[in-house]
Amino acid sequence: MVDVFRPPAAVLAVAREAIAKGVGVLWFQPGTHTDEAAGLAPSLFGYLGSTLPEGATPATQADAFASLLDYLEVSQVVLFGYSAGGPSAIQFALRHRDRTTVLVLMASALPGKDGAPPKFIARTMLGSDAFFWLLRRLVPTQLGRLMGVPAGLRPTPEQRMTVADSEEGPFPIAPRKEGVLFDLYVSNPAVQDMPWS
Repeated sequence: MVDVFRPPAAVLAVAREAIAKGVGVLWFQPGTHTDEAAGLAPSLFGYLGSTLPEGATPATQADAFASLLDYLEVSQVVLFGYSAGGPSAIQFALRHRDRTTVLVLMASALPGKDGAPPKFIARTMLGSDAFFWLLRRLVPTQLGRLMGVPAGLRPTPEQRMTVADSEEGPFPIAPRKEGVLFDLYVSNPAVQDMPWS
């Protein structure tokens, strides 16, 4: 799935919507004039109808993004990697430097932040919308922590709305399960081995 959006005035609204849906990478194609700018929001491997190829890595995902840009005849992008989209965004910037004008990371996996629950627990949790619904209803603070809300944050009303949108985004869980498992056990740990200097 790929969302394309114009004009740039819609960029923030689409970015917010894409993040709520679990899209982890956004590209913004700069234009000479404001009305020429456009944005793309491709699904990550294993999310929302996207396949999860055998042997997938953040590098193969980055190359798949480059192929999509080739097909669309887009030469350069401003790249925004959010959460699990960070590793493939980083790989895109490393592997396709001439196409990346800017890389922005938000809540991305980074070196030193490695860790995931045992696979059987993750598979069980991700196999049930009911589990996440119960989390949302009974322990919303813990669900917020799973979604990246810092401990002790006292959100403003606007921030509360953003958190509520983010908590709604993963539902239903099933179309995202394989992608989330890929992110937990392949993509996010891969940042530990990326060149950072």
